[in-house]
Order: sequence, then structure tokens, then C-alpha cells
Amino acid sequence: MDIYSILFPTPGWPSAVFYLMSIITIPLYILVLTCLLRIRCVSKTYNNTFYTIMLQQGIADLFSISVFYVINVGRAVPILRNFYHKYQDYYILEVAYGHIFFTLYIRCSGIVLLSFQRYLTIAHTLSWITKKTQSAPKFLIIFVYWLVPVLISLTLMNNGDLKYDSLETMGVIVEKKVLQTGPIFYMRGIYPMFNGFLSYINPYCILFLNKDFAKHVWKSVTCKGELEVSDAPVSVIPHNCILPMTQTRELSKVDF
Repeated sequence: MDIYSILFPTPGWPSAVFYLMSIITIPLYILVLTCLLRIRCVSKTYNNTFYTIMLQQGIADLFSISVFYVINVGRAVPILRNFYHKYQDYYILEVAYGHIFFTLYIRCSGIVLLSFQRYLTIAHTLSWITKKTQSAPKFLIIFVYWLVPVLISLTLMNNGDLKYDSLETMGVIVEKKVLQTGPIFYMRGIYPMFNGFLSYINPYCILFLNKDFAKHVWKSVTCKGELEVSDAPVSVIPHNCILPMTQTRELSKVDF
């Protein structure tokens, strides 16, 4: 047994936490994304750049969890285990090892894009770059969202000699120059839990921070009322405050 495996034993409890989070959150996440797609069909407000990125972030989260289950949990299925071991020389191991970094890059790049979009909208509302960002075509936003992590992850397709130790255990053997340090053994054990936290926090943030959208989700769950979405801009002007007509028109152009 490797000395690092002795000094940094892989814990098993983070996986149990991850599976528990998955049982609770995956159905909720699918429901939130379904409602978002439904609202985008009837509302211009939910078709802006922010919600386009948010939708891609949700797809990336579910993609990350799905790949994790197929690669890691799938190794316990005899048919898949035999397939993985037999064709491990055809980039299956590179995908199994590199998907951790790839999906991490996707989520991180999405967070950066969301933060940048919010910063432009709040701090530079009337600037030309904000207007260009808000009016960018959907396909361009989606292309940029996925391009950056794909380009970064291409460097992971050559991680040295990766191979499974045996058909029974399906442990991945990695060169020391790739693995680098001993604590990585421990980090591999707690990765499922952190992966779950990173993926599953989004639906709760959407529901807690967007009360209007949460109402639509609740109506979809309870089947009460039809989908009614208003595209009218939310007013931030006190009811007893009278502004000149020119100033009111300028405010109406702001797209939040």
C-alpha cells in the first residue's frame, strides 16, 4: 500500500452526505429549470443575459452530477465495469479523471460570468458594454459559457499513464508528477461532498432570492392558477415622488 494512502486515508462519510443531498436536491433542481424554461417562453424579462447564463449554470450542474454518477457509481455495475476496464486505453480514464476539473471549470466560469453581468448592470447601467451584454444573442452567450472551460480542459487529456489497477477494485493509478502531493488522496474522498455543495446551492439561491420566480414554481407544484408573468419594469420610485418626464423615460430603459 502506498505511504500516502496510509497517512491520508480516504473518508467514506462525504459520499453519504453527497447521496443524501442528491436525493433531496436533484428533483428540486429539475423542477426549477423546467419552470425557468417554461417562463422564458412567455416572458421577455426571463430571456435576458442573466437568466440565459443561469440556465446554462443549471445545465452544467446537472451535467456534472450525471457524469459523476455514470463514472464513479457506474463502476459498481458489472457491465459498465467490464466496459471501462476493457476500453481504458481509449480516453475513458482521461475522461474519468479529468471530468472533475472540467466540471469545476464550467461552474467557476459560470460564476465569473454571472458576477460580471451583475456588476455591469448595477455599476455601469448605461455604459455601451452593458448594453452590448444585455442585447447579446443567446447562442453567443451559450458559446462563450462553454468555450472557456473546454479550452482549459483540453490540457488535461494528457495526464501521463493512467490505468485501472484491476477489474475488481477499479482503482485509478496516477503518476506522482500528476498527483503531486499526499493530501490529494484525502481530497479525492471529500470531493463528492464539495461537488454537491457547489452544484446544489443554486436552486435554493434562486428560490430564496427571487420571490416572483418562487411563486411560479409553487404554482407549478400545486397546479394552482395559470402562469402569469409581467414584463413591466419594477419601480424603485416612491409613490409620492414626482419626476420630470425625461427622467422617467430614462429610468424605463434600464434592464435589470
